[in-house]
Amino acid sequence: MSFYSTVKTIYKTVLPNPLRKAIYRNMPQPLKVAEAFGMATTQIDNHRQLKEKIKQLFDYEGPILCSVELKHGEKIIPKLEFGKPIEDPSPQLDRKEFLKNMLVDPIQQNTKYQGLQYWRD
Repeated sequence: MSFYSTVKTIYKTVLPNPLRKAIYRNMPQPLKVAEAFGMATTQIDNHRQLKEKIKQLFDYEGPILCSVELKHGEKIIPKLEFGKPIEDPSPQLDRKEFLKNMLVDPIQQNTKYQGLQYWRD
């Protein structure tokens, strides 16, 4: 889930309705921002559009921003977890499979020091 989606979820579930409307009106709309800079955009609104839109993304020459609309409470797998490296989402792959597919040295969270360090066997 992106930062934008997280903010959207919080304002929909926690804030009172008048405040939600005021915040939503003032939130940047990523597709409109991209279009203002001349970037191509597309949006996936439902599962039926998925195959066609993904093909459109891969066939497009140049940068393109895709917005994927999710239902509130939709479970997202794999998911990124705060403080974990982006290349190692949850649920985690078997370590042998993970290492076989890495193109760069992987990093892992060092719980002793609460920071990131290079993977060491």
